[in-house]
Amino acid sequence: MRRFARRISTLGPIGRSPIAPGTLGAAAAAVVGYAVSAQWGVAACGAATVVTILAGQWACTARGDAADDPGEVVIDEAAGQLIALLGAGHRPGCIVLAFGLFRLLDIWKPWPIRQVEEKGGAWAVMGDDILAGCMAGIVVLAVGFIG
Repeated sequence: MRRFARRISTLGPIGRSPIAPGTLGAAAAAVVGYAVSAQWGVAACGAATVVTILAGQWACTARGDAADDPGEVVIDEAAGQLIALLGAGHRPGCIVLAFGLFRLLDIWKPWPIRQVEEKGGAWAVMGDDILAGCMAGIVVLAVGFIG
């Protein structure tokens, strides 16, 4: 079961990339999120987001070692990126903004994102990225309404 959880948490080989696994995980999620949204609509992308969050939470708990958020765990980045994309629609500029802003917030970890991460445990592994995705998504939605 731990082996399966590890595969889920790393999104297969993506998390084992020697170069920027978190960014690659977010980029993969951005491509998949856009494709799902374009093919089946934003509601389907929302459903994919919920499934990703639940799978990530399960995988991080089942792994046992994910409480320390090893760099290979990238399903949390995928979940956060999907959340950030929910307000982007099919506007290329908003999609790029969602990707860039999510990565910035995930790396920088301003308040309260860092505080969530510092709690530790599987919920914190997923929680900081979920919060970063929500914050990025709000900005993307606001920009979408303005532009």
